[in-house]
Amino acid sequence: MSVAEIVQMVKSRQQQVRTVDCTWSSVTLYPKGPAAYWSELAEARQSAEASEATVQDVRRLVIDGDRMRFERRGPMWNLDEGRFEGAEELAVFADGRERLLFAGRHGVPPRSGSTGARNHGVSAVHNYPVLMAYRLFDPVFGGPDPEQVELVGNAIWEGQRCVVIEHWDRRRQGAIWDRWWLAEDLGYRVVHWRSMWPDGKVASQVTMQYERDKRGDWRLVSWDLQFGSGPQGEALELTKSKVTRLLLNEPVPPSEFELEFPPGTTVYDGIEDIRYVVGEQREHAPEMKDALSDAAMEEFVENVRREHLPAEGAEADKRVAPAEQPKAPVAPPVEAVAPPRRLSPYYWLLIGCGVVLLVVAAGAALARRKAAR
Repeated sequence: MSVAEIVQMVKSRQQQVRTVDCTWSSVTLYPKGPAAYWSELAEARQSAEASEATVQDVRRLVIDGDRMRFERRGPMWNLDEGRFEGAEELAVFADGRERLLFAGRHGVPPRSGSTGARNHGVSAVHNYPVLMAYRLFDPVFGGPDPEQVELVGNAIWEGQRCVVIEHWDRRRQGAIWDRWWLAEDLGYRVVHWRSMWPDGKVASQVTMQYERDKRGDWRLVSWDLQFGSGPQGEALELTKSKVTRLLLNEPVPPSEFELEFPPGTTVYDGIEDIRYVVGEQREHAPEMKDALSDAAMEEFVENVRREHLPAEGAEADKRVAPAEQPKAPVAPPVEAVAPPRRLSPYYWLLIGCGVVLLVVAAGAALARRKAAR
């Protein structure tokens, strides 16, 4: 089956699922402690929580057409004091704009919010398994461009024969590239996804499990997520998630995609680039005491990109074949199968010339026999 046929099958299936309402519980393990991942932001505080830590939370993702709602309730890491504190997060993406509200987060007012033109909170990596299962090629939620997806080959993933496809933005040097393992027996549903840096280290990866429902359709039931990669390729965050409630094609009230910031909320408007307090005059508000400020986050991302970029003068694309990728703590390595061999057009031209020569030679031989008679 060609890439175009696979893409068409997946897109046709996701068009049949108009609405998704998924709730899941997660258990996250930080093998080296939560501060290890943010060491570039808080190097002096890294030793505050150097031991292994485990936290639990509950998340919910609602999709209706091009609108989404995301909820999260659970502990959030406090960089200043080196410990977890309870927090709630709510994000709504509608009409091409995201509204994000935090409640109970340490170091900021009781409520802080933001607005922007991109759905950062809604399409975060922890939500991506649900999006892969039901909105893989949806551009509204950051899905890959089907026109840029390429066939890598075939592979066996956890006993399932898969087709491996790839997407890589060649316009950006050092850009992360993605691969998806689509199981043939599951109707080409994603069973594994891997996001890689140019040097071959894992940025994130997910292994997904499905079960048949009463109608015989495959439904997402659980997944294992690895997020982050240390100096030796080790995982910095491992999350096991289990779906506790899943509704497909059920009506969703419009109120699910409405989010009004309560009075007193300090909001950062990413479109107008201004901070303000709801209920007060709309002008620049005092900077929030936020360890993950915009400038700090940009610096962190740049440090990570610089760490994984090839050295100056080296080949920019260091991608590796599925069988050569690093082993993952979440799932076993891939048993690769060579992709179908594609013959060059020149090969067929040579064969055609050979056939013509044989026909000419046979005709000449037959003519000589008749002349000899």
